[in-house]
Amino acid sequence: MYWSDWGSHPKLERAWLDGTHREVLVNTSIQWPNGLALDYIERKVYWADAKLDKIEVCNLNGSGRRVVLDKEVPHIYGFGLIGKHLYWTDWQRRNLQKIHVDSSQNKDIIAELPAVMGLKVVDMNLKYGGNDCQKNNGNCSHLCLYTPVGVQCECPMGLELTKDNMTCVVPEAFLLFSRMKSIRRISIDTSNGDKPIPIPGIVDANAVDFHINHSKVFWTDLEAKKISRAFINGSQAEVVIDVDLIWPDGLAVDWVANNIYWTDSHLERIECSRLDGRYRKTLIWKGLNEPHSLALDPGKGYMYWTEWRDSAAILRANMDGTDMIILIQNHTLMARPRALVIDFFEDIIYWTEEHLNCISRARIDGTGLENVISSSLPHPNCLTQYKDFIYWGDQDDQTISRASKKNGGNRTRIEGNIGYIMDMKIFHNSRQIGWNECGDNNGGCSHLCLALPQEKYTCACPNHYTLDNKTKTSCISPQLFLLYSGEQRVRRQTMDHADNFDVFLPLNIQNKVRALEYDLTTDMIYWIDAYDDHANIYRSFPNGTQKEEIATSDDKEVLTAPLDIALDPYGKQLYWTDDISKNIKVTSLTTNVVGTLVSGELGNPTSIALDPKRGYMYWTNFTDKTASIEKARMSGGRDQDEQVYNKDVNNVELGPLVVDPDGEFLYFVEKKSQKFIRLSLKDLTEEKLDVRNLMEVRGLAVYGDYLYWVDTQSGKLNRVNKMTGQGEQLVQGGIKEPTDVLVVDKHSFDVNHPCIKNNSGCSHLCYVSHGQALCSCPKYLNLGDNKRTCE
Repeated sequence: MYWSDWGSHPKLERAWLDGTHREVLVNTSIQWPNGLALDYIERKVYWADAKLDKIEVCNLNGSGRRVVLDKEVPHIYGFGLIGKHLYWTDWQRRNLQKIHVDSSQNKDIIAELPAVMGLKVVDMNLKYGGNDCQKNNGNCSHLCLYTPVGVQCECPMGLELTKDNMTCVVPEAFLLFSRMKSIRRISIDTSNGDKPIPIPGIVDANAVDFHINHSKVFWTDLEAKKISRAFINGSQAEVVIDVDLIWPDGLAVDWVANNIYWTDSHLERIECSRLDGRYRKTLIWKGLNEPHSLALDPGKGYMYWTEWRDSAAILRANMDGTDMIILIQNHTLMARPRALVIDFFEDIIYWTEEHLNCISRARIDGTGLENVISSSLPHPNCLTQYKDFIYWGDQDDQTISRASKKNGGNRTRIEGNIGYIMDMKIFHNSRQIGWNECGDNNGGCSHLCLALPQEKYTCACPNHYTLDNKTKTSCISPQLFLLYSGEQRVRRQTMDHADNFDVFLPLNIQNKVRALEYDLTTDMIYWIDAYDDHANIYRSFPNGTQKEEIATSDDKEVLTAPLDIALDPYGKQLYWTDDISKNIKVTSLTTNVVGTLVSGELGNPTSIALDPKRGYMYWTNFTDKTASIEKARMSGGRDQDEQVYNKDVNNVELGPLVVDPDGEFLYFVEKKSQKFIRLSLKDLTEEKLDVRNLMEVRGLAVYGDYLYWVDTQSGKLNRVNKMTGQGEQLVQGGIKEPTDVLVVDKHSFDVNHPCIKNNSGCSHLCYVSHGQALCSCPKYLNLGDNKRTCE
């Protein structure tokens, strides 16, 4: 078989039909080899190069290379040969052409075709040879692949060739292992060698596990920082977890409850989720000492893992993360334990010792530690167990071997020259035994069912969700939390629990978050996704589903360069300021109708904040002379003088602003003096808050007694007392280029707001004034006689 390769090193290659004896035919002066055709009679291979605009030919072994045509062939796509004529489609000229292989002067245009792409040519009269696969499929039970030395029988993925080299059978068990760029399998009973599982996109596969009833393999990718899965034949590969992973070193499948568990040795966490990545929960994040290898025993309700940063140890906890204990620590026979595996039938744990170059074991309670193989192993780094044997891979001599699990005797090499192996598992149902109540309808749990000892279980919730105290099976979404953004990430941190941590939300942000908003009625997050002169406004649920584009700068009449956004959950409107049009615009979150509220003749609006319970909006504004904070009704209408703050633009530089939910104060940043200013909305008196070390404040939020902010230079989220400016506290550090912060308090939602029911009948804008709902229209529309409809 012959093929062209468009990769970083373009080439033509060939191999035997069983994939062996691969060789390069052409790898110089070749760029985009689009077409390929074989001349069986003359023993030649022709190809077309769409980048170099020429057709070439060589002998089947790569010799005798010459140019057939190199003039007026702009972009060859489809390509074929019949007899002495070459046929091709021209992707640029949109036609079908042919040429005689010995006369480049006689090029003919056969047809003009408007959308021509691929091409195959067929000579129904051509009869060229045959092979032994034509006769009874070469006596092969499944695949017959003919090679220059005869028939080679092969098996589909999932089957193995028996010793007769003709018959494929379902193996009782096989070894599944990761080798950086691939996941592979190898028979433990035959000498057929290892086979790659055709899974695309693997960069640096590390830990591997499987779910036998689902016929799926799971793996972690250290470089891509992902956890993925695919069917055991390589099909339907998909990413399961791709957010907030740094070094996912251990992975284990709970085959009873259909969950996955993993360790992150850099973040020092043990986490779990459903098999598809939903309902992610951090189980243990305190008291860990660089966790690595992980093993589960769902039948008994325990999980085990190894650690070795400060001291080597093997630990155990319930599968919900509770009752963590150290089984073995600082033992003379332990230095760097990894590749932990459980013998479920004999209640023994085995592991490899990389530094001591041995394989050890102990009872599952940590007693009886001893070496199984105590010497002469170069560098054992992965291990599994099946029946009476242990199997291991060695990084140094690149082999897979096995020995008796009792005493290390009867050592046998399974395969050599196997490469750099990272992890291995025996794919067999005896490696996934045991049962608990989670196997029956997920234990009745709405989200996660986690096994406990003594055949018990508990329902659990994703990070920041809480278990309903009444049902004990369902989960309640977070009610009070912080949202903050940095680079391509949005993070959430609850505020109603003393012991909490932040989590990354999988929002699939393309570029950089400029500003955030949250809709209390739908639980959807809104953000400006900006890059250079391009920006879009998106929304999505916190779990990343139903992502939708609200406005794009591809449509310049709608959006050009949004700077800030603000959301009215009652009137279902999203407001934004635009740096180029100098307008404040609004769009309906239900109809996507966009209108202009404040036009650019007033100056340059930047930050914006809403007070939807009182019907006002505020924004910072700049002109050649002044830096001001403007006030208007949320309809855009304003009284004669609605500036609440006005200074000489040479003396001040205004940053983000926020309205205190109680409606009495407006907080904003004055960048030149690096001060927070509290402005009374009753009498417009100002008070500076003496907060030290303000550098580049990008987002402000108010809740309770505190003012929250993120600082781009320090990478921190802090808070201070909003009245005194005292008692500064670090809420979260290590945020890369933070850009905005919100406080979301679902309890603050006013269910009696006049606009909440059917927008109070308004066709466009509904806002409140003195406790009453009023309808209004964007610029260039007028309110009709019914005081409800814009015309």
